[in-house]
Amino acid sequence: LLCLFYPVLIMFVIFQIVLYCNVAAKLEVPGKEIYLSPYIWIICLIVPVIGWIMFIVMLLYIEMWTIVSLYKGNGEKYIG
Repeated sequence: LLCLFYPVLIMFVIFQIVLYCNVAAKLEVPGKEIYLSPYIWIICLIVPVIGWIMFIVMLLYIEMWTIVSLYKGNGEKYIG
């Protein structure tokens, strides 16, 4: 039963990352050349330890800068 749940979990995590990246690109978060490239994310997952740390750093960067960008009012043109 668990082996049927893992692919769904992996697909959900990938969907979440893609959604974060697209929202950050719409809100003009700096560095979209880096985080919109799927190759960077794949390289971060393949390279042990340092890549995994960079993966977490990239996720935190996107999440925090999206919040900062929303606070500055960059998302108001997309509301209603």
